[in-house]
Amino acid sequence: MKLHNNLIEGSFQCLKLILIDKLYAHKAIELTFKKNKSWGSRDRGFIAEFIYSIIRYLRLYNKLIDVNFDYNDKNIWKLISVYIYINKLGNSDNENIIKFDSKINSIYNKIISQRIYKESIPDWIDELGVKEIGEEKWGIEIKALNNPAELCIRVNTIKTSKAKLKKDFEKINIATQEVGEYKDGLIVTKRVNLFRTKEFKNGMFEIQDFSSQLVAYSLDLNPKLKIIDTCAGAGGKTLHIASILNNKGNVIATDIYQHKLDELKRRARRNGIHNITTKIIDKKFLKRNKEKFDRVLIDAPCSGFGVMKRNPDSKWKIDKIKFNSILEDQKEILKNHSKLVKMGGFLIYVTCSIFPSENNFQIEEFLNSEKGKNFNLISEQNISPHKSGFDGFYIAKLERVC
Repeated sequence: MKLHNNLIEGSFQCLKLILIDKLYAHKAIELTFKKNKSWGSRDRGFIAEFIYSIIRYLRLYNKLIDVNFDYNDKNIWKLISVYIYINKLGNSDNENIIKFDSKINSIYNKIISQRIYKESIPDWIDELGVKEIGEEKWGIEIKALNNPAELCIRVNTIKTSKAKLKKDFEKINIATQEVGEYKDGLIVTKRVNLFRTKEFKNGMFEIQDFSSQLVAYSLDLNPKLKIIDTCAGAGGKTLHIASILNNKGNVIATDIYQHKLDELKRRARRNGIHNITTKIIDKKFLKRNKEKFDRVLIDAPCSGFGVMKRNPDSKWKIDKIKFNSILEDQKEILKNHSKLVKMGGFLIYVTCSIFPSENNFQIEEFLNSEKGKNFNLISEQNISPHKSGFDGFYIAKLERVC
């Protein structure tokens, strides 16, 4: 197989954005595609898989070429070269591609049995996984998290149905499949640029992993309830809540960043949703709205380690200090946002992490606190990437009883 120079050069520029300019991989890939509009779907698919595979196994390839995460043009070309060599991708005439000999195979064989290289993770994450999940289960979960993510969508039932969207996609040669328990979800079985379709532009669906789609249904929704999504961000779960309510009632979406709420409003317009009200959350808001809501969703800031399938660079963006800071933020948010729940109402605490310190342990500590004594734990779900095949999530449902 011949590796075309324009794709190799494109991969190099994309990796520079990630490794030197520190952009997230999905943003760097998006920018690279914008600069190369002539690339077809096959070329775009090659670039995306090429980049994500390198980032997914970055520690392994760094070890093989001994660059110690120190990146300049030369070392990025080494990274590309060793990835091509190890994965036997083919030949390239690009003068920057380095030809390796069998010594690389010898190094590879010596280190590949070590999990930190085989699954390509920092030492501290591996130690955390063993400590909190257990040696055997952690090994299974991290292996699952290194598999490429399925392309999951959530049908916007305000504008269409799953059956109709499926038929509309068939007309433009986009194949999808259903998975039993996910009532609004479809898997797109072949990588395509869904954002270019008129179905996306007309708000017929959103990109949303199946595990994330379970969150809205855990709220037991009806239009008469006062509902708030306290960490709404750009609003993936808020939009799902609003669509389940079929544009009835009202959903309050809050965040500390106005630009995220602006993006939520833009998405809501495209989705044909008009039962969402956005507000900045601060101390004044919390004080004014004490005990006013029947449903309080806390989609807590977290490490994101449950979504490494789709964001493989997350493991390189967070260190142990940052992780511990996230744990403290979660404690504060639980303590403060729980004040919003009225008697008999439910608090739903969610993370996209598989680590108990962000999940079960946080809930246990909260329930043993002064604020937490007003709540009972009704249910909790630890969604395993290995068992589900989708993102790792945690969903806890607590009822305010006094």
